[in-house]
Amino acid sequence: MTAPPTCADHHGSARPSTRDGARARLELADIVREYRPAYARQYPLSPTESTVLDAIERCRTAALGGHVDVCLACGHQRPSYNSCHDRHCPKCPAVAQAKWIAGRLARVLPTHYFHVVFTLPAELRGLTFAHPGLVYRLLFRAAVRALREAPVEPGEQASQAAAPSPVRAGT
Repeated sequence: MTAPPTCADHHGSARPSTRDGARARLELADIVREYRPAYARQYPLSPTESTVLDAIERCRTAALGGHVDVCLACGHQRPSYNSCHDRHCPKCPAVAQAKWIAGRLARVLPTHYFHVVFTLPAELRGLTFAHPGLVYRLLFRAAVRALREAPVEPGEQASQAAAPSPVRAGT
């Protein structure tokens, strides 16, 4: 059993720290707030991009409300703003990511395998949205062929490609 954390362990700044422990001077949200209007004038944003930037801008600010964190060791209270929980937000993915990984690990088969990701270039995004069935069918055929034809190190077994499936489409 481990000892409860001391106040010094968890009463620090809510703002992320740099590698040397110093408080980060600038966050992505600061950059989005300052430069988004000019960027959006020059490069019109899609609804998805606007939604992501809105979330990053509002994350852990009064705009999303807040709550009070209470230290179980000493009773110290600290107000805390709520997170946006957007998967693109650099402040939010840690908890969701840990839960996702735990869920995947619980389903891992007792065998050796590799997770391989094939990514379409951004230039094909419009074609993919217009004809998703065709584009993904071609992508999967190419992925299986690439895996089956992948060079094998001497002394190793040839790879056997399982059926690929999309994890995420869109952005």
